[in-house]
Amino acid sequence: MAVVETPSGEWLIGIDPPSRLCVALHCPAPVDLAARFTAPAYTVAASSSWELEARIGVALGDEIHQALRTGIVIVPLNGTVNGVRVAARGADQLSLDADRMPRGSDLVRLPGGRPLTYHQSLAGSSVLLRWEQAGLEDPSDVFRLDVLALGSEIQDGRRDLTYRLSLNDRVLLAGNDIEVPADIVVRSSDTIRGLVAMLTSPDLETPPTAGQQVLFPRRDELLSLVAENPGPFPPDERVEVRVPDGRLLTGTVTAAIRGADQPARSYQWIPDRSSLPGGLLGPGGVLRGGIVSPASAVRASLLPEPPELPEPAELDANLDLWGSAAPGPLPATPTIQPQIAAGLGGAGG
Repeated sequence: MAVVETPSGEWLIGIDPPSRLCVALHCPAPVDLAARFTAPAYTVAASSSWELEARIGVALGDEIHQALRTGIVIVPLNGTVNGVRVAARGADQLSLDADRMPRGSDLVRLPGGRPLTYHQSLAGSSVLLRWEQAGLEDPSDVFRLDVLALGSEIQDGRRDLTYRLSLNDRVLLAGNDIEVPADIVVRSSDTIRGLVAMLTSPDLETPPTAGQQVLFPRRDELLSLVAENPGPFPPDERVEVRVPDGRLLTGTVTAAIRGADQPARSYQWIPDRSSLPGGLLGPGGVLRGGIVSPASAVRASLLPEPPELPEPAELDANLDLWGSAAPGPLPATPTIQPQIAAGLGGAGG
């Protein structure tokens, strides 16, 4: 079984072999040996590892999802694990409890592997796109939407998208049950807006989960956070621009160029260095003067700034010193995966 420590005990996570359900058992940390067998435990079961995240409110690292997919971790329903009884149905509905949420320093353990901290487990997991925003009702609240994976199998021009929506690190919704156009641009504000609208829309035929009960009353707030800004855009505004070759690039406005009867006929802007198309770089990798694009091709962006690339002067210094790119001083590959910068091509869906 996989073990995820929490302030009040630990989550024991695995597959129930007969049903193939994903099971999580929260075992409270015993004050003494006798309490190990009498303290209440919570049993939760779900049809997928992503649904399990939403049921327990805890994000799980890639290695736990992989262990559940391959069935190498076992927690049997109606059985016993570490001397603790696992319920037969796994139907406990958990309320919000910070003591069942792992801290960054809590350990994650899997069979045959070395322990990781919870922070290391999540930091090493794949994220294609992350959107974060402080709440409007309470600025101390932080909403986070992650696009975690895009399925490789295409059927009828569509494929599965894996997502996670959290509030203050508590997972409210997660799944791989959304089908999107096969040519979707993941790194796009349209993707963020579409997912927020879809995930906050109640299904009147299905009772809401615990996470949805928290999420649905704040639907208008979330939709306001992702609402389109029509402009005009001031200097330093983050934007997305459709360039003539069809790609959608992100960057920053440097100036608005007024038209005779409009506040902005076009914009001068600087693309993010990680997404510069070929042919725009001058000597030393420096972009001269930025790009001017018509206002119709420019729109406000919800996307975060990508990780900074090393300055050309830094690269030159490394080459001069070592005769080739030096291994030490260069930045490490960021956790957010390369598909963010490259995009996935095609029109957004």
